[in-house]
Amino acid sequence: MRDTYRLGAGVVALCAAVLLPSTPALAADNGGGTTAVAFAPTVCEPNFKAYKVTSVKTPWTVTHASIHENYSGSTEKRTAKASKQTVLKASLSVTSGVEAKAGVIFAKVDSKVEFTVAGEGQKTKSSSVTVTSTMKSGRRYVFFAGRRKVTGEWTMTQCNSRGTASSVKGRGKVATFDKVEGTGSVWCGAKPKAGTLAAKAKKLYC
Repeated sequence: MRDTYRLGAGVVALCAAVLLPSTPALAADNGGGTTAVAFAPTVCEPNFKAYKVTSVKTPWTVTHASIHENYSGSTEKRTAKASKQTVLKASLSVTSGVEAKAGVIFAKVDSKVEFTVAGEGQKTKSSSVTVTSTMKSGRRYVFFAGRRKVTGEWTMTQCNSRGTASSVKGRGKVATFDKVEGTGSVWCGAKPKAGTLAAKAKKLYC
């Protein structure tokens, strides 16, 4: 009977060792001169790196523009060149740490906006852009092209080797732009909706 009891206790101990999750043990003094063992919970996958993008802004930027007037006495359709004003570039910067995986960071930016963004190293055209517009007589127009400029901040956190805590290992800034170009014209006497590319072009060039 005594041997049977010992066998049962051994099975219980073995099951407990198999079923209980392994958690890093931390030694602590319980104040009575003896040492108690505490267990730190696992909160993340050991050594896992996670990227996050915040503070994303997407204002319109005029990249090309030119000014045209029609005093012919009649409405006319005109095709003209809008010359380069600004070149937007897709880039990353690191303000602390050294980890900056461009593919992951730009994918995070892309998921936060409603359009497709350019990848690292891409930039807008430095050559002129052709714009066609109908102009009423006696009016001055701005022919323009532009993109949504995208800016944000990125951070990379890494879990420690025990899976008990994570900390920031790298941070920086990201800049890119909408891959689809917007073009058009705006009469200098018009009142385009605030926040539009036309409103930005009028403010800058009329």
